[in-house]
Amino acid sequence: MEANKEQVSELARMTFRFAEAMRLGTSRAFDPMRVGVLQLAAESGPVRSGEIAERLDALPSSVTRHVRALVDSGLAQTSPDPADGRAVLVEATDAGRAELQQFLDVGDEVFGAVIADWSAEDVVNLTRLLDRLIESWAAVGVRHQQAMPPVGAHGGNTALRDAALLATKLEHAAVQGDPLEHALSAYQTEMVPYAFRAVGDATKQLRRLTGSNAVQRWVLLRALPRLHRVTVP
Repeated sequence: MEANKEQVSELARMTFRFAEAMRLGTSRAFDPMRVGVLQLAAESGPVRSGEIAERLDALPSSVTRHVRALVDSGLAQTSPDPADGRAVLVEATDAGRAELQQFLDVGDEVFGAVIADWSAEDVVNLTRLLDRLIESWAAVGVRHQQAMPPVGAHGGNTALRDAALLATKLEHAAVQGDPLEHALSAYQTEMVPYAFRAVGDATKQLRRLTGSNAVQRWVLLRALPRLHRVTVP
């Protein structure tokens, strides 16, 4: 039997509360972005900094700064990507892996204290359900969150992602002394695939919203865009 609307809402609220509590707690103790970059460099390296940004859902420029700081600290190293001379591969050093493992060990101790009075069955069940939730979110949730209908917002999420990506490519070209054309080419190579996916997802969502209802279609395609032009400069 499927969960009803109230049950889904309660799960969403509890998940958000837990995520927010974790964010507040971790932000006081360490830099989550730094740890995330280091972990991907250790577990998936050599890996492109652009892939790190995508997997962490972070601005590429932010990832670039953290990679530079990790390299300066001797915790990571970079090398040219043999498949693309304009890209850089990031990999953790032995010192970086050691620091990451120390961090993970401390994290396990903290979690152990939090669930000290839980039964093993509760721990196993929650772990299984969280793993399932993460997989479902990766498969469905992110796509629905990012796919904004082309009404009112006009693909705002994709536009912000475009701007961040372009800024990162231009910054990289300036640091490396590469021609501007290389930066624009690298930007286009990464931008085109996700841009077309965003358009396709938005189209599908719009069709779901309108369906065969002529009134809904008129409101979404005619009335709201006109109102948007009047109210938004």
